[in-house]
Amino acid sequence: MRTRRDSNPEEPFPVEIPSARLADLTPDKVVLVDVRTPGEYQTAHIPDAENFPLNSLSSAGANLASAARERGVSLCLICRSGARARQAVASLLAAGIPANQISILSGGVAAWEQEGRPLVRGQRRTLPLDAQVRIAAGSVVLTGAFLALLVHPLLVLVSAFAGAGLVMAGFTGLCPMANLLAAMPWNRGDDAPTTSCNITSRTRK
Repeated sequence: MRTRRDSNPEEPFPVEIPSARLADLTPDKVVLVDVRTPGEYQTAHIPDAENFPLNSLSSAGANLASAARERGVSLCLICRSGARARQAVASLLAAGIPANQISILSGGVAAWEQEGRPLVRGQRRTLPLDAQVRIAAGSVVLTGAFLALLVHPLLVLVSAFAGAGLVMAGFTGLCPMANLLAAMPWNRGDDAPTTSCNITSRTRK
């Protein structure tokens, strides 16, 4: 992979790796970094992927960068569909990881699973964070509409607030509701979120 400066201007950054190519890469070449919530990770994850939740990368990024340098490997970021992985790139760049050592799994876990590739499944059943956001936003919109009908018309602003948040998330990629939901108990998993590097050296099959 090449840095943004050295790459073709038409080549997107960060580089996206398709599932078929990632499946052929061994752990001595690339470390899989799953940036979803611990609850999502424990529900199902790609074999040998390590969980570094997006909201922990600001503190764990330095340890991850150090471990990657010691092993001389690149990092492939994984989330449900790719959106959170793109957000994680900035944290890793700030931690000192060169841009040419960072890539993203194209389509995320959803694409990997759709292609019939193996997943490690746990006993937890946590909804993907994007589904939780849609449910929460829809609930707020419905609540605001009912309150406007039954209590006071100005309470329709509750629905407007939720809609404005979704519009902002669409344009900026930043979603306060997603950050709030990620901190909820059901998304924390059975153990505390990973904050130190525990990169394994097993071989994916």
